[in-house]
Amino acid sequence: MASSLHELGMILQKKGDLDEAESQYRASHCVDRRIHGEDAVHPDIATSMHQLGEFLLLKGDLDGAESQDRASLFMKLRRYNY
Repeated sequence: MASSLHELGMILQKKGDLDEAESQYRASHCVDRRIHGEDAVHPDIATSMHQLGEFLLLKGDLDGAESQDRASLFMKLRRYNY
């Protein structure tokens, strides 16, 4: 389900509907969190955070992009015991 929401977000992004695309990317991330657990350290969650960060960067939300990418990196470092 999360991947389907992400794909829909990509389509909406390409169509220029950035607000709805962001909504789908955020929904995809929420699904990953629900599936794996709010406090889980899981690659799917880290990936959805990174993808949302990349979208926010494209949209010009530098603070939001930085926050998502830092959270994604932190989760990956925790996952692999760095």
